[in-house]
Amino acid sequence: VQNNIGFHDVNPIKEISGYDSNKKYETLLIGAHRSGSVLLKKLMNNKDKLLVLDHNPEVINKLANNKISCIYGDLNSPEIFNKINLKDFKTIVSTVPNYKENLRLIKISKKVSPETKVVVTGSRISETLDLYSAGADYVITPKILAGEEVSKMMHSKKQDFRKLRSEHLKRLKEIHKLLY
Repeated sequence: VQNNIGFHDVNPIKEISGYDSNKKYETLLIGAHRSGSVLLKKLMNNKDKLLVLDHNPEVINKLANNKISCIYGDLNSPEIFNKINLKDFKTIVSTVPNYKENLRLIKISKKVSPETKVVVTGSRISETLDLYSAGADYVITPKILAGEEVSKMMHSKKQDFRKLRSEHLKRLKEIHKLLY
């Protein structure tokens, strides 16, 4: 029997990911595309302690090919928290900008392991404030962070845009190579 992403349904998670339910992972990255890809690149220094959850089968296949432990699924899946032992993680980062999913993640994570650092993403300032109130340790607010970074860049006395452009292109190519 094939599941909805074309893999045989013996144990689809292990078949597509290299995920080991007996292994102790320290960091869970939820969403490895877009802003998650930047975090993924930084987390590669300790990739043996990293687990990535993503709902895109192409991303999962690329991660598995790069020997990065990963699991196919999303936070809406009721059984996902039965497959992943959240209490083992020191840090959980969700780059998924879905308010309800992140709220659920905070509640479940903090209930299972109050000391786990939970970082989520908020699309709006109101969501960000609500996610902090729900117990998030940090809320990524992409548009605010982007504005802050550009502001720093614009006010830097050393605004050598050719150098900034070159460094940015280098980072983009490294990320692209990792995921595409």
